[in-house]
Amino acid sequence: MADGEGGFAGAKRSTMYVEQMLTRARERLATIGADAPVRAAAEQMARSHTDLLVVCARAVMVGGVTKTDIVRQIARCGGGAGVAFTEGVAGR
Repeated sequence: MADGEGGFAGAKRSTMYVEQMLTRARERLATIGADAPVRAAAEQMARSHTDLLVVCARAVMVGGVTKTDIVRQIARCGGGAGVAFTEGVAGR
């Protein structure tokens, strides 16, 4: 039975902090250079089974690219062989 606060009556609550997830998150973090072609980002996402790449320029995070960003870029290009770079599609 729900307790009215999104939990279950009688259930013990424990707090988990982001800090506790950092080791695993760092292992799974995928990065790509801002000057990399979008195709390289798509291939890296497919290999690493991730939905997000952190985009870096000179060892500094400048944005992120998601699978949705890549699909939008393909739609803009009409699926053609145009070359786009991650810097142009990275969310800031």
